[in-house]
Amino acid sequence: MFRGVRVGNSGYIRDMNASAIFQLIDRYGPISRRELAHNTRYSAATITNHVKALLDAGWVMETDKGTSTGGRRPVHIAVNPHKAYIVAVEVEVYRVRLLLFNLSRGAVSRASLPIRPGQGPAQVLPRAVSAARTLLAEAGIALPQLLGIGIAVPGQVSPDGTLVFAPNLGWKRTVVREPFQGVFDCPILIENEARAGGIGARECQYPDVRNLAYVSVKEGIGCGILLQGSVYRGSNSTAGEFGHVPLQPDGRLCHCGGRGCWETLASETALLRAARRVVPGIADGHELLQLAQLEDGRFDEVFSDVGYWLGQGAAALANGIGPDLLVFGGSMARFYRWLRPRLLQAFHAQALPAVRDHVQVEFTHMGDEGTLYGMGALVFRQHAPAMLAGELEAAK
Repeated sequence: MFRGVRVGNSGYIRDMNASAIFQLIDRYGPISRRELAHNTRYSAATITNHVKALLDAGWVMETDKGTSTGGRRPVHIAVNPHKAYIVAVEVEVYRVRLLLFNLSRGAVSRASLPIRPGQGPAQVLPRAVSAARTLLAEAGIALPQLLGIGIAVPGQVSPDGTLVFAPNLGWKRTVVREPFQGVFDCPILIENEARAGGIGARECQYPDVRNLAYVSVKEGIGCGILLQGSVYRGSNSTAGEFGHVPLQPDGRLCHCGGRGCWETLASETALLRAARRVVPGIADGHELLQLAQLEDGRFDEVFSDVGYWLGQGAAALANGIGPDLLVFGGSMARFYRWLRPRLLQAFHAQALPAVRDHVQVEFTHMGDEGTLYGMGALVFRQHAPAMLAGELEAAK
């Protein structure tokens, strides 16, 4: 039997049943009508009727025929990727990135615009709106085709979507969605970037993992936590700020006002600061990566030291919440082969025995786009069923 999507019996209203079937097609498709009936409590006739409604509304499409087990080959059903589109936006410290997804969450096109140090929301967000409009126009996507926009930000996000505080940006009490609402007539979601990264890791890499901690390491460190398959947000949606746990109380001053926070010791900012003591003038992480690939040993001590602190913080995190999987992502993931040995050594030395034996530690394979994919998935999960139900109701 399929898991993860609630399916109803004949007592459920028609649109709810159709929405459940659509979610099954999205998760398991391409899939035949027979397979849908076999793995749910729906009858073959119910499946046929609802699939027809979904086909007529353009939410799904028929694909190539499958393998015959005797008789006619079954026709497979899949989500129609061109029915609707999603724009995912990630506000970072030095740039804003955008990714346009189709309804199947396939990447259509990308854009990026730089942020100068000290620029505030009034300078950055209107440019992000303009970039989103250009992204859609260049792809030939009309505004009514937009399912929603998901915006990830590097800081605390309140339940109403307000960016409360982003230490590395210096932004406070920012209503991020407001400039977008004036242009786009669609749902607009705001989420913490690390939490979105955790959603992206779960959706795209680890769909069967129920308890996952995602550590986003960029200019700072943030964490997204999924417990029993659900995102854990904590009181007032502030859970996950492990980057500001003090590991060295008399250490460097952090943007948050504290000292010796995890991110002052183990972020990409910390890595670059240490690397510049070896080779002054390194511009950014890309240049450091090129130099590290020379494998001349100049940065061995730098990677060892930062890897140690990554492992120390990871052990504290794992000891506290006991995930099945701890995943490192963000731009720092590109340095995984130099960081991993010392990180694992420090993690295993500091983690409790039960944690050490149970928790798997990985680096993401999604590069630095995990957060964008997470925002695409979040918009889809929250708004595709409602849009579908509305269209089916209007078609009656």
